Amino acid sequence: MQLLMFIRLSVFIVILFVAGEVFSQQDIPLNKNDKGVLKGKVIDNETESPVEGAAIEILGSQVKTVTDVNGNFSFDNLNFDTYQIKITIAGYEPMVRSDLLLYASKPLEIIVKIKPKGYKTSVIDVEGIFSYKALT
Repeated sequence: MQLLMFIRLSVFIVILFVAGEVFSQQDIPLNKNDKGVLKGKVIDNETESPVEGAAIEILGSQVKTVTDVNGNFSFDNLNFDTYQIKITIAGYEPMVRSDLLLYASKPLEIIVKIKPKGYKTSVIDVEGIFSYKALT
């Protein structure tokens, strides 16, 4: 009887220990006043090179930034929430990223691949006229 009680108590302690380890690993905000960081990198979809000077806007707010020479951007001091960002730059198609869930003090890091705009033209014919006049 005592052996059965000892086994049950041991299993209960192990379960408590494992549950504590699992839940302590999650990034759950402890305080609603805590703030988070959304950061990322904008790269060209075809060349995978960084895109400098892209405008990044959090939709539904007045918060904006621009990517640096390495294509990096960062929004600090954001409330824990779900965000949408819009990325625009000349020569590329505008892009919206949705459902960016910011829920912990650990920064949310994303990579955004934007597509270059394709320019279509019709056929262009170039003609030249050459004239030569001798000097006498």
